[in-house]
Amino acid sequence: MIGDGAQEVFAGSVAAVIVSYYPDVDHLRQQLQALSHQVGNTIIVNNGPTLNLPIGDSAIPFILIESGSNIGIATAINRGIDAAGQAGARYVLLLDQDSLPSDGMVSRLFAAYMRLRAQGRSVAAIGPVIIDQKTGRITPFACDVPTHFAENELVCPVDRLLSSGSFIDLEIYGRIGPMDEELFIDLVDTEWCLRAASMGYQSYGLPAARLYHQLGSGAVKYWCGRWRYLPSHSPFRSYYMIRNRILLLSRPYIPVVRRLQELLTLLYLLVAGVMLLPRRWERLKMIAHGITDGVRGCGGKACFLRHSLPKLDHTELL
Repeated sequence: MIGDGAQEVFAGSVAAVIVSYYPDVDHLRQQLQALSHQVGNTIIVNNGPTLNLPIGDSAIPFILIESGSNIGIATAINRGIDAAGQAGARYVLLLDQDSLPSDGMVSRLFAAYMRLRAQGRSVAAIGPVIIDQKTGRITPFACDVPTHFAENELVCPVDRLLSSGSFIDLEIYGRIGPMDEELFIDLVDTEWCLRAASMGYQSYGLPAARLYHQLGSGAVKYWCGRWRYLPSHSPFRSYYMIRNRILLLSRPYIPVVRRLQELLTLLYLLVAGVMLLPRRWERLKMIAHGITDGVRGCGGKACFLRHSLPKLDHTELL
């Protein structure tokens, strides 16, 4: 943790970048309040209709960027990071609208980042452990060889981080490059971490830092050797989940082992998604479009509907 004397100086160098899409205003207000003493600037990139955010009598400052339409998570993050740099930030904390940082989360991430840098590590990003807001279930890091700073303090080298909660040095971001806007929504964080790794930058997870997050619109619990959870997304979201995995496999810097993992995940999504999630025939149709567009190498907003996108309820994209 950072001492009280250095907290104000540190916080002023960090900007939070929040991507919103039809947000719950009360939750967004809580998020701003939780960030108010942890960062110097908060930037909201709104991908939905014009955001009217009354935040009460005690105003919490933030910068609002209205996209005018859904430009995708990757583009929104890139715009938010550019705005953070223009505002004088040296570091950014990426957040979804459904994320709530715990007290001291940002300073813990920063302290761990600085210790890793002092050890000569090339750090792409460092992120907190994710706790589901509804169930309290913790998503642990896949960590074989943790780095110990002290007896009860460790960081875990990971091959990917969820974008929400990721703490990134803007200088390092400039070297690695922006988020891949061709992916639009799914696997944006995975691709960036893998690209960073191919350039010699390692991502880390910090179990001592905690982020409360809502994953998807719920989950289906099922038994397969043990109890497992399958996030319940809309059929339309299945399109991006399938298409983007196929696009990811075409990237030359993806390791062979990771390609095999993504192929297995692809098969799992095809079988489990259709068998366990509702609206089976709609899901199958979206999966078929995802496979077709993925093989064609067509990225960005849904290719098959690009010229005739119907007016979908916003929950269809979650």
